[in-house]
Amino acid sequence: MRNLVTRVIRSTLAMARLTWHGYHAFRRGPATTLYSLNVPELIVQQILRHKPKPAVTRTHYTRTLTPDVLNAMEKFEQMVGSAKIE
Repeated sequence: MRNLVTRVIRSTLAMARLTWHGYHAFRRGPATTLYSLNVPELIVQQILRHKPKPAVTRTHYTRTLTPDVLNAMEKFEQMVGSAKIE
């Protein structure tokens, strides 16, 4: 996992001039996106491989998405999707 962070995640974030804030922050994005897509709570819990109740996943891993946040994440997704990883 450390190798993944060092070689892939940190280098991709560096290209976007962003800082790595750990796996909790890294997992929060998919959780929030899945909830915004109305994926059932139990499925989000299973995707994130959380053992506690689904409500724990919702409470600790999701944030409210404003239009500005969605716009920024779309730009970030485009940049990451076009990045070349060696």
